[in-house]
Amino acid sequence: TFGAAPHPMPGTAGPEDEAPDLWRETWVRYAGYANEVGEAFRYILPRFVAPSYGLAVSYVIGDAVDKSNRRQQTGAPAYAVAYTAADVLMWQGLASVAIPGFVINQVVYFSKRAFESSTSKATLARPVIKWGPTVAGLSAIPFIIQPIDHAVDALLDATARRIARRQGWLAASHNEDED
Repeated sequence: TFGAAPHPMPGTAGPEDEAPDLWRETWVRYAGYANEVGEAFRYILPRFVAPSYGLAVSYVIGDAVDKSNRRQQTGAPAYAVAYTAADVLMWQGLASVAIPGFVINQVVYFSKRAFESSTSKATLARPVIKWGPTVAGLSAIPFIIQPIDHAVDALLDATARRIARRQGWLAASHNEDED
């Protein structure tokens, strides 16, 4: 669901923690959507796009640092801590920044082309033509999150996490179905 915290990453603290996860269970989570919002406003506020990516990447790095620190506090060996950081960076980088940014960019781009077509210009008011692509981009965000999250899980489960299990970097108790 929109705004819901993504699945727990391998090696992170579990439900026994009483404090909410700052990066996944508080308002900070919305920083991960900053680039999607930036892409939606690309043609209205183009100077907002780069800073929106900066905020989203900062969120990704902050979450990776937090999860690897939590893993380190459990006494895990350095390779396991490094794997946790890498897994969070890969998952968040793909699921929170790269893929949704591209998808929203394309929604806005093709919406802009449609709204600026000669037929649309003849039938639609100027504010609709101007703001339509932004509204289309913003409207798409809630619908793309869950499918992208699941696709990135499947990708990492079939690649990096499979290798990590074989190398013993990922606890055998970590169940891919729980992701």
